[in-house]
Formats: sequence, structure tokens, C-alpha cells
Amino acid sequence: MAEHEAADAQRFGQLLRALRMERGLSLSQLAAVTYTHRGSIGNIENGKRLPDQRFVEIADAELNAQGQLTDAWNKATSGREARRAKSQLLETALMESRDIARLAEPSPVDTAGERTQHLAIQYLGTPPATILESAVQLRHEANAALQRGHLRPRDVSDTLATVGRLSGILAYATLDMGHPDAAQVHAQAAWRSADLANDGALKAWTRGTQSLILRFTGDNDGALRAAIDGQRYVRRGQALSRLLSAEAQCRAVTGDSRAANDLLDRAIGEVASSAAPDEAGIFGFAIEKQHYYVASSLVWLNGGRDADRAATGARTAIELWSTSDPHKRSISDAALAHVYLATAHLQLGEPEDAIDALRPILDLPESQQFSWIRKRLKRITSMLSTPPYTNSKITNELAERLADLLERDERSLRFSRRI
Repeated sequence: MAEHEAADAQRFGQLLRALRMERGLSLSQLAAVTYTHRGSIGNIENGKRLPDQRFVEIADAELNAQGQLTDAWNKATSGREARRAKSQLLETALMESRDIARLAEPSPVDTAGERTQHLAIQYLGTPPATILESAVQLRHEANAALQRGHLRPRDVSDTLATVGRLSGILAYATLDMGHPDAAQVHAQAAWRSADLANDGALKAWTRGTQSLILRFTGDNDGALRAAIDGQRYVRRGQALSRLLSAEAQCRAVTGDSRAANDLLDRAIGEVASSAAPDEAGIFGFAIEKQHYYVASSLVWLNGGRDADRAATGARTAIELWSTSDPHKRSISDAALAHVYLATAHLQLGEPEDAIDALRPILDLPESQQFSWIRKRLKRITSMLSTPPYTNSKITNELAERLADLLERDERSLRFSRRI
């Protein structure tokens, strides 16, 4: 008990004992009329504790104290509450000072930007399910720091941008795992964070990612709007090239060969004129990715010169990725480039070349059978079921193998969704 409280309790106990003895009551008798244990009253009289208000009111009346006990108790407890309030205020101030002092210490958020960049690079060569846990944990740390408000003012925008980038990584991962609705929510979070951070480059990248998601779901009009809107936030370089390529793919889907090829020419020019990579990992758009987009766009047209250019783009991307730094190689895009090369060969009437292009895909482990691969292989299966391939033994065997592969992947996807 604190010194002041002990003194107050001592004075109250002495007054209680004096009044009890003056009235000629024993401890047991006072205990009986106040419904209190005899030992408890002894502790009160010895100054070891103060009683509660109920005891004081009954004892005051039974001892005919005429308010003496009540006044003494009010004085003792009011002083106690005032001291406790003061003590609590001092403790609150002390805790706040400790929090402020910790702001100058390194925290996980101080390196969140670097860790996010590393994750974006790691994503290229790692199955998305493996990336998911790290991205979720890192974003939770950064977002918690924002919510607590324990950041230096100059760090708030950087942390918002980091949260946006991590949301973008989650959008990519969930889309590659076959969950476009979840990917769209993560992309919206990325956009909101980019807007709050006033980060034009992240806005442009997010619009490109939203265009990608909308193309996956078949909303070509929405994908086109997102790709065009994103171009408002960048003027040159790889970021613009990515958005021009996204627009080219949307134009190709509508059958506009001229617009698609013109946009791809502009996009290649932007990548070629870029002195150095603007970003790394999934936030970048290197020349390999540009050639890949030539293929992924032009295979949606009617063959001929477009298919020939698509095949050239796919082969170039595959060759560049095969000799590039493994840490910078996108396993999903490299696999899809083979699918687009096979598609172009079928459009050109070259089934043997198409089969050769698909061989690496048929041997991919399940962890690398991304949702885009399944989606584009379905198109090849459909092409093989129409003339001139319907009566070809070699393409029929390929169609059967693709059907088995897609059915196995679909069973696996249904199981993963259940769990």
C-alpha cells in the first residue's frame, strides 16, 4: 500500500475502533450487524485496508457516528482516487515516451520496400502459392504500421506504396492460382494505396494488372478501358510499353490487326529507348516480355502474317529467357510463350512444329501449371477439334493428351478450392 493510502487507512481504522469501543461493541458484534467477517474488521481497525462504501454506511448508522465515519472514508478515498489518477497519467505519459523513443529504432517497416522488391523478383521463378504467405505477412506488417500511425511523415507515402505493391503481388499470385475475383479485390487495394501515396507509376502498373485480370475473365472492353486509362500516368519507358501491349492484345481480340501491330511497334520502341530497367521482377517489363506480348496479342487474329509475327515473337522471347539470369526469368511467361508459339504454328498449318513447341508444357510439374496455361491450352484443344486437324492422327493424339492434362488440373483445382 502506498504511503499516503496507508496513512488514510490508519486514521480511518483508529476512528472506527474508538467509536466501536465508545459504543461498547465487540468486534464480533460489529461484524454481525455489518454482515462482515470479524477478521476483516480487525484489518480495517489496524489500518491494513479501507472498507467498501456499504460497510461504512452501515457502521456509521449502527455506531451512531453521525457521519464521522462517512466523512473520514470520503476524505480517504477521494485522496486515493486523485493519487491513482495522477499515477495513471504519469504511467500513460511514460508509455507514450517509450513509443516515441522506439520510432527512431529500426523496424521491419524500414526495410519493407527492399523486401517487397526482392519478393517481386523472386516471383518470376517461384510458384505463386509459395510467394503468397510471404506477401501476406509482409503486407500485414506494413499495413499495421500505417494503422498505428507510428511512421515519420516522410515515410507514410513510401509505406502506402509498399502496401500497394504487395497488394499487386497478391493480385498476380491469386490470378495465377485461378482466382480472378480475389485478384481483382487485391488490385483494387493496390489502386487505393497508389492513389493515397500519389504514386503515378504504381497507378499505371495497377491499371495494367487490372486489364490483365479482366482479359482473364473475358471482359475485353473493361480490359481495354483499364489499359488506356493507365497510360495517363506514364509518358515513356517500360511502364508505357506494358500498357500499350495490353491495349494491343485487346485490339487484337476484336480483330483489329492494324491497330494491334501499330501499338506493338510503339511498345517495342519504348522498351528499346529505355536506358535502364524502370523496375524489376513483376513490376518491370523487359524486352523478353515485350516479344512475349507480340505473340500473346497476334495469335488472336486470323493467321497469315499476324501468326508469322506471333511465332517470331514467341521464339524470340523463349530464346532470350533461356539465356537470361535465372532469377530474372518468368517461369509462367516462358511456359506460356511455348503455348502461344504452338497456337501460331497451328494457325500457319504446321502441326508438327506445334507439337514440338508444346512438349516442355506437357512435362511441367503441377505446381507450374498456372491458370493462364490451362486457359490457353483449352483454346488449342478447341483448334484441334476443327478442320484441318479433325482427321489427323498426330493431332488427335495431342488433343487426347491435352484433354487428360486439363481434366487432371481441373480435378486438382476443384480440390484446392474445397480445402
